[in-house]
Amino acid sequence: MSIYRGNDGDDADRVDETKERERHQWWNVDADDGEDIAGAVFSYVSGLDSWQRMRRSINAENAAAYWGKGVYGLGADPRTIGSFVAGNGAQYTITENGIASVVQTAVALIATNRPKPVFLTEGEGWAKQRQAKQLGHFTLGVYDKLELYPMGTRIFRDACIFGDGIVKVYAEPKGQLPCVERVLSDDIIVDEQEARDCPPRQMHQRRWVDRGVLARLYPDHAVEIWRADSSGVRRHATRAASNMIELLESWHLPSEEDADDGVYAVCVSGRCLHRSAYKKDYFPFVVYSWDKPITGFYGQGVVEPLTLLQLDLNGINKFIRRC
Repeated sequence: MSIYRGNDGDDADRVDETKERERHQWWNVDADDGEDIAGAVFSYVSGLDSWQRMRRSINAENAAAYWGKGVYGLGADPRTIGSFVAGNGAQYTITENGIASVVQTAVALIATNRPKPVFLTEGEGWAKQRQAKQLGHFTLGVYDKLELYPMGTRIFRDACIFGDGIVKVYAEPKGQLPCVERVLSDDIIVDEQEARDCPPRQMHQRRWVDRGVLARLYPDHAVEIWRADSSGVRRHATRAASNMIELLESWHLPSEEDADDGVYAVCVSGRCLHRSAYKKDYFPFVVYSWDKPITGFYGQGVVEPLTLLQLDLNGINKFIRRC
């Protein structure tokens, strides 16, 4: 059997096509071309928006099932208080919230524990033992300063409701302590196909930031910030006079050690505000999943598999009231 391998001209065309495709990837765009970087980032995220829209809808349903009412900032418009809208569009009145009981019980039994960091010595004298003990006290003080224990409880609850509880850890430019922030899984954008069998190579975080604050952080781009489109990728229902603007933080991991394709970028619609090399082989997020996914990145929480049981419970209570 013969295989057509093409001629030298075909190989050259393929090489040119590959190079052209690489140039359009946001982490390969020239660092001085802020408009093209932002365009490439927003274009990539827009391509994932259909899947993300479905995830936002599921998260909104899960939050409404747990909270018993619509939660502003998730999915579409807030739902009617005291009701739950299932995936089929039907609306059910919640009189006995079994989902909330299960989640709150799990939080009370598991997330209220406070593991204490302990530094141990081996074969050391009194001075080293005292130093290790003081280091433990210092670490607990940092935990209290950052409010890690209360945040850990909220992260665990997020994992129960949405499937994933996410913490962002980063160094504050002007501070000596690390910064720790709670992040909703709604705001983390990952290509599920890319993360099908292995961790993703790129990740994006969508944030809503006040224009004035952002202009002070990036004074060289203040004009572009005030002119930027506030809708961006996601059409969010806010007041017309809102001063919030959509911001995308993007990370691309280096393909190998000492590779130059690791990039961190901060973009608004139409302008890249910051671009720098990213040398780490991990993202600045700690993700706890209640139930790890079979494939992909996003996990499943407690609420989703209990939804049908909650609907059955609503039906039983409704039948009892009629009787």
